[in-house]
Amino acid sequence: MSPASIKRSALCNLLRQSVVTASTALETYLPLLLRNNLPTVIRQRGRDFVPKKDEEIKNQFKNLTFSLDEMVRILADPDPLFVANKMISSLNFSYLSGKRGIHVTGVLLALDHPWSLIAQQLGRDETEIKKTLDATVKRRNDIVHRADRSQDDPAGSAQEIGFPWAKQAVETIRVVCLALDDLVVTRLNKLKAQALAAQSEETA
Repeated sequence: MSPASIKRSALCNLLRQSVVTASTALETYLPLLLRNNLPTVIRQRGRDFVPKKDEEIKNQFKNLTFSLDEMVRILADPDPLFVANKMISSLNFSYLSGKRGIHVTGVLLALDHPWSLIAQQLGRDETEIKKTLDATVKRRNDIVHRADRSQDDPAGSAQEIGFPWAKQAVETIRVVCLALDDLVVTRLNKLKAQALAAQSEETA
């Protein structure tokens, strides 16, 4: 390894790359989590799978429309997978990222107050986790779009970055995703158990 490879500037770029990679991984993970589990939630909860008073959900899907042909298809063959894929396809035009992306994904997957549940799962303060996550995503945007110059000073020098901050940023994204995944699995298992119990009562 050449001496230039271990200069501080080169090492700082590795830290920046880790922030970019973690943020991109989050934006990849959330739609995949929905794609794998949203059909099950729709199947188990029916029309109640969309919370009526959640403003983030309303804003996320305010431009989602179904054509007349699609509506006829749904009425003739209520296929949860078709509805789920339609919703997930609309997300291609609006990235799920940061605290809003976690909230939207969690709520669609039947978690009430997902951020509160995640904070409880991790034993961390909810506000602190959200702040760290959004700061990481914001820093990723600075790195990708402005060579790590601040949005407030795009013509200035690149921002300083250190290992402790970058480690915390990347680790926060990792543990939030782990917690969300665990919560979704538990919630879906509960929904399936409730459905089986309801079926048993109907056949009894």
